[in-house]
Amino acid sequence: MTPQTKNAGAMTLETLMSQLESLGDESTRRIYARQGGGDRLFGVRMGDLRGLAKKIKTNHPLALPLWGTGNADAQLLATMIMDPTRPGQREIDAMMKPLGFLHLVEEFAFKVAAKSPHAQALREAWLDSPKEWVARAGWNLMVAHVIGGGFDGPGLGEVLRRIEREYGPAPRPKKEAMTRCLIEIGVRHPDRRQECIAIGERFGRWDDRPVSKGCTPWYAPDGIAAVLRRK
Repeated sequence: MTPQTKNAGAMTLETLMSQLESLGDESTRRIYARQGGGDRLFGVRMGDLRGLAKKIKTNHPLALPLWGTGNADAQLLATMIMDPTRPGQREIDAMMKPLGFLHLVEEFAFKVAAKSPHAQALREAWLDSPKEWVARAGWNLMVAHVIGGGFDGPGLGEVLRRIEREYGPAPRPKKEAMTRCLIEIGVRHPDRRQECIAIGERFGRWDDRPVSKGCTPWYAPDGIAAVLRRK
């Protein structure tokens, strides 16, 4: 453990950026760049970022300048140490709209927006967005709401009808999040399981990419089965 890592909670923006650069990995940087991370990144592995965030803990005053760097690694770390109760709805919305990097969209949606007191308003606004990554974030907030037990029976029915209406023409980023929503509903609500499986079967296997070990397929019937097996 380096002295910088040990004292991460008291780090300045400059020293933290230097540490992120030292943790960068070239192969990870290339992968992140292909996924939309841009050219302002070091390629820090997610495990290293989470370890650093654990040492820093919540530090909103440091998270904001990290976000402001525009560096994808710094912004990922910012989502992990930000206090989600402090930004206003407009601020969160403005932070989300320019994003197009898979990992950053996921971390920001689940760690910041979903834990914000404005989560419901953001979900309702983002679901209707014509921007595919903002719409994905909206469906991520829907997933978080399902996981948190926020829906009753009729509410789940409305969500499933919306998925049926929008799934077919949806772009890949949005469709992946909708698939996860189907899977979470099917796993957590046995009375809706067959309905979720049937919806997935009607739309078929739209993603032929191989599934990595331990990952959930982007096909709701297989995804539901895989999660239930792991449980």
